[in-house]
Amino acid sequence: MLSGHTHGGQLFPLMTIENHTDLAPDDRVYGYEKRGSTNFIVTSGISDWAIKFKTGCRSEYLMLEIDGK
Repeated sequence: MLSGHTHGGQLFPLMTIENHTDLAPDDRVYGYEKRGSTNFIVTSGISDWAIKFKTGCRSEYLMLEIDGK
């Protein structure tokens, strides 16, 4: 499955609170996790559509090579 991204701290303090307490949802807010045969990679994305910079985290993009096996 390919999907979107989180803003990795850009919504401070909400993301900080979720990352450091039990208030976080069961799903990952950032990083890599493997569940069964599914790999999950959640990135912080590049930037906001209107504001071309990020606060609290780095901009990033991910390049994937998808094998048709």
